[in-house]
Amino acid sequence: MRRLASGMAVVAVMAAAGSAGCAREVLQPVAFNHRLHADNNVPCLTCHPTAATGQGATLPAVSVCRRCHEDVLYEAPEEAKIRLAAESGHALGWVPVFALRPYVYFSHRRHVTLGKVACAACHGDVERRSTPFRMAAGPFSGIRGMGACLRCHDESHSPYAGVDCVDCHR
Repeated sequence: MRRLASGMAVVAVMAAAGSAGCAREVLQPVAFNHRLHADNNVPCLTCHPTAATGQGATLPAVSVCRRCHEDVLYEAPEEAKIRLAAESGHALGWVPVFALRPYVYFSHRRHVTLGKVACAACHGDVERRSTPFRMAAGPFSGIRGMGACLRCHDESHSPYAGVDCVDCHR
């Protein structure tokens, strides 16, 4: 029991140290408007397809953007950035703002596909954002934390939503 208690103390110290001072302002390569895309009925999985199939949701490659923005719809600076990246063969260079600590295992597939958890449950009302995320403040940009994960797992009443530490901390 003493070993478990000391292990939990180490985890608590690591979590506190990991979240201190990690907020930073970031500038995204394209002023992406989630609201515009949601209003045009573009589902989250169109741009983040690995959320349904893998551990991470990943940020869209320029080829994903080009599927819809193949033709010049209008001469907007943001669309020009997409065309330039595609023509030059360079990535857009998105800056991730939703990140978990390296010792935390999270499967988007298990939550999105199997658990039917809506993106907004963890990421907030992304579909209403007209500007890109600019602040990285630890896991889920400060919106959620381990307590929220545990509450969600408890409230789901799913036999697959465990609350054992090793389910997520590996």
